[in-house]
Amino acid sequence: GALLTAAQLPELITYNLHDYEEKAVALATHPAECQRLRSHLAEVRNSGVLFDTSRFARNLEAQFQTLVGQL
Repeated sequence: GALLTAAQLPELITYNLHDYEEKAVALATHPAECQRLRSHLAEVRNSGVLFDTSRFARNLEAQFQTLVGQL
């Protein structure tokens, strides 16, 4: 669920196999919805934190520096 939440797609989160299968079938039979999701992911990829590798690297480096400082 964390990746879907970060991608701003909480409607795709399922909590059991039955719901997952229903969601998969619904998406397989509704190509327009799949296209909407693809478009949304493209937008999020360009502007969201999920794919912001520079920010991730800066935050990771800061955490490493904090850990080293505690040694």
